[in-house]
Amino acid sequence: MRIKGAGLGAFYFPIPNAQSEICFFTSGLWSLDSGIDFFPLDLDFMKAYLDIETAFDGRISVIGIHVPGREMVQLTGDQVTDLNLDKALEGVETVVTFNGTAFDLPLIRRVVGYDILDVAGHRDLLRECRSRGIRGGLKRIEALFGITRTARVVNGTLAPGLWHRYETCGDEKACSELLAYNREDCVNLETLETILDGLSQ
Repeated sequence: MRIKGAGLGAFYFPIPNAQSEICFFTSGLWSLDSGIDFFPLDLDFMKAYLDIETAFDGRISVIGIHVPGREMVQLTGDQVTDLNLDKALEGVETVVTFNGTAFDLPLIRRVVGYDILDVAGHRDLLRECRSRGIRGGLKRIEALFGITRTARVVNGTLAPGLWHRYETCGDEKACSELLAYNREDCVNLETLETILDGLSQ
């Protein structure tokens, strides 16, 4: 599947054990006209782990989407559109978030005009944690279960500032740090889900 268009960003990261050996990362402008494959459609993988970052003014700066077996997709800037999001979620039956019920999904609906619940089911791991008496935000719960991070940025409150530095000053390091942070938010959701499912057994 290919996407055509132009603008700031889709960023790709290699995911361990991905079926495709070809992974892409672009540190600046991405031309959709280049014909880069968005990802191979594989209906064996029906879950997407999604997390968003926001700018100071409430815009969505990054939508990260981790589908096991596919390349990590991070839509940034003016690539955050209903069309691109719909294509990124093609074949997905369940979207997994942390507090997506109250934050990610309503904001995407309001800002992007795209209702994820129209195309997929939703599993909110925050609600599941609360139902088990597990308190705290994502980082605290990760620490509780021994889920580690390697990204330099570990505090989501820094995300708007990193995007501001990239958008206004072209600070590529700030952009890379933001994307690394968002990537771990998405990938760690899969680990947390596995742990929570294990507690049910």
